[in-house]
Amino acid sequence: MSNVVLQFGQCGNQVGHSFYEFLYNDIQMTTKNGKSSNDYKQEALSKWFNVRKDFLEPKAVLVDTEDKVTKTVNKGKAIKYRNIVSNAYGGSANNWAFGYNSRSVLVQDETLEKLRKEIERCDMLGCIINVLSSSGGTGSGVGSKIIEAVRQEYSSKFIVNVIVFPFKKGDVVTQNYNTLLTLSKLYDVTDCSIIFENDKTHSICSRLFPMKKLQLRDLNNIISQQLASVMQPIKQITLPNLISNVSAHPSYKYLQISSAPYFNKDNSSFEPVQTWPSLLGQVVRNAKTDLVIKNTLCKKIRYIGNVLITRGVSSPQENDIKRYFEPSSYVNWVPDTAKFVHYLQDREFSYYNNYVSLLTNNNNICNSLNFILEDAWNLFVHSAYLHHYAKYGVNDECFLEAFQKLESVLNDYKKL
Repeated sequence: MSNVVLQFGQCGNQVGHSFYEFLYNDIQMTTKNGKSSNDYKQEALSKWFNVRKDFLEPKAVLVDTEDKVTKTVNKGKAIKYRNIVSNAYGGSANNWAFGYNSRSVLVQDETLEKLRKEIERCDMLGCIINVLSSSGGTGSGVGSKIIEAVRQEYSSKFIVNVIVFPFKKGDVVTQNYNTLLTLSKLYDVTDCSIIFENDKTHSICSRLFPMKKLQLRDLNNIISQQLASVMQPIKQITLPNLISNVSAHPSYKYLQISSAPYFNKDNSSFEPVQTWPSLLGQVVRNAKTDLVIKNTLCKKIRYIGNVLITRGVSSPQENDIKRYFEPSSYVNWVPDTAKFVHYLQDREFSYYNNYVSLLTNNNNICNSLNFILEDAWNLFVHSAYLHHYAKYGVNDECFLEAFQKLESVLNDYKKL
């Protein structure tokens, strides 16, 4: 079963390229016991690549209104992209409305045509995955418009967003206008969104490279690693079914990933093999610590659902897993069988002997949504920058509808 990735804007294409590089390296890895899992390799290739004679071709469509990123992605020898829709149009001016109502016209038809051909090359389509940043104009505005069209064209397909939230103290003053409009537009036309926050990812990188001046590529690598840890093959489960375990309710569509361990590849030979109880503890503590640090709305973490994925040549004990997930942490309207699911892949992941990922749907997202709404409201009540959006067909009424939609989602999560 294959997945096709749509990458929008500078961030979406950088994260997408980093993701495919990570997939390639994981597929090519020879396990430390000298064996390569051929079944795993073949399944991963089938999911993500078209295999050509001398290179691998990602099952992806790259979309941008500038070409400074897309013109560099085919410089490597191992991975070559077939579907690139971009030109030097001048970007989307960090304006969701400009991207949605103007720039999208330049690229939509060609994008949908290349997507159709890529889907026809698949043996069976599992997911359409959209990768974008919510803060600019192309990823958010152009992405939203094209994703709407994709839903109309493929009404029964499973569509997942990978959305990167901006730094809270970002460089784009209208970033939370753009994020607000993106989230409200995509909520009803896609099945779920996996959220990554730049501040949280930067914190992980700071611990990983304490002496290094961090670059965006470092953050993209962490996002790629976390995505791959969930999306690479797992025995007896497809990606749509895996994600559906935690996103079955239509009012709760925001997912997050917590993973462990993290260490620098160059130092991997000096790192001890961490035990499963230690890794499981790290994953749960990360979620709870994050809630305590950022908490303004939620006194206790409440889960709708969790999917735990362990990758390694050994497997954790049942008691090691169960003790970290108490029934009292879950909402009572979710059936017991759907609250927590564990999947094991008995193969090393990248250069890690043991690796744990938790795909989770919980009320921790309230803090980020609340910050976005408060910042956007503060601009809106002072009519700041609204004329830039009105010029391209997004008026006050459009904003109020977006506020109403996202506030409704936030209130649903707050009630957990």
